[in-house]
Formats: sequence, structure tokens, C-alpha cells
Amino acid sequence: MKCDKIKSEDIGEMMLDMQGKLKGKKIDQSVHCQLLCELTVRHNLPYAFVKYPELRNWISYLCPDAIRVTRNTIKADIGRMYDKEKLMLKNLLAFIPSRICLTSDLWTTINIEGFIALTAHFVDLS
Repeated sequence: MKCDKIKSEDIGEMMLDMQGKLKGKKIDQSVHCQLLCELTVRHNLPYAFVKYPELRNWISYLCPDAIRVTRNTIKADIGRMYDKEKLMLKNLLAFIPSRICLTSDLWTTINIEGFIALTAHFVDLS
């Protein structure tokens, strides 16, 4: 028989606290930091995003054991994430069986600030 009040499929994920109430297991801090980095990069948020009081309150509400991340930590983690992705892309491009076709696009903003976009097209092994 299964208790309808427990929402988790794996009872091993649940623990009892000192008062005998169910509580979730501790979170993995490295995954926590990785997810914050991905959120910051994907939505082009400032590094100081992790200092927003609303975000800190929300994370504390979800998991009081979560370590607060600083903007310097996020900056360093995003730098490491960039280096890792860059290395993966270099390895991918090193083993493609065909040529790479480059397309560029130039434009200027209303403030006369110039930009260039470079797009690489290639056929990979998959």
C-alpha cells in the first residue's frame, strides 16, 4: 500500500527531522551553482542577480541549507563554463568530415556602435 500524502516516488529521498516531520534530502551545491549559472547566461542577467533579495528569499524558502552564492562566484563559474563549452566546440570542429562555411553580418546601432555576427555552418558525423 502507498501513502497518498507523500508526493515523492522514492521514499529513500525523504527523511524525518527532529520533530518527526518529513523533509527533503539536502541539495547538491554544485548543481545549485550550475543551474544559477545557466539561468544567468540564458537570460543575460547581471552577475549581481544572485544578490537580489527576492531570489535569496525564494532559495532560502525552498532549501534553508542552500549556500548563498556571490556574484564573484557566479562570474568565476560562468568563466569555467565558457572554457568548457569552448573546448567541447573545438573538439567537435576538429573531427568534422567536411568543410566549414562562415557567414558574417555587420550592423550598427542607433548610437553608431558596430557589431559583427559570425555564423559557422558544417555537417557533423551525427
